[in-house]
Amino acid sequence: MIEHVYIHTKVEKEFQRLQDQENTPAFAAKKAEQIIHSLATGTKPVHAGKLSRNGDARIKKCLKYDLGKGYRMICVKERKAVYVLYTGSHDSCDTWLDKNRNLKIDNFLPNLNLYEHQGLSCRANSSVTDPMEVAHVDGGGNKAFSIKTDIPDLDEEADYDDILMEKITQKDLREIFQGFIQ
Repeated sequence: MIEHVYIHTKVEKEFQRLQDQENTPAFAAKKAEQIIHSLATGTKPVHAGKLSRNGDARIKKCLKYDLGKGYRMICVKERKAVYVLYTGSHDSCDTWLDKNRNLKIDNFLPNLNLYEHQGLSCRANSSVTDPMEVAHVDGGGNKAFSIKTDIPDLDEEADYDDILMEKITQKDLREIFQGFIQ
């Protein structure tokens, strides 16, 4: 079960930029905020929003949400946290994924803010050093929004790649890799 959601500072700025525009960009920003809120309130990542049809092998445990009209949001799930690392058009997300292939979440920690229930992070200018240390109190002494329950999450280790692999049949694999079989 997801207990914490962290948002990259550039993503927060991008949300503000998209919200200031009209129609499609504003809709994408609103959809992204809904997904983030769903994740923070305990919804499983696969049910929080529409995942893009193809997972992404460039980054382990990558969740690529389809925000509609060509916009995507890239997240990474590690342990009991989700890290929102990038949002933008389909092409810009593809470029970002290429540049950040095999990323380590530790490299992003100084630029991540804890999502709070009132909206996008109110913890500007404070960085995350260890996500589990700042889970309950923010820099101003206020309690941060965090979900903890005693209900065990049976699918805790379920990965987006695992879900996709369940849908692929042997017939599909044989068709795709027919050159290897012959």
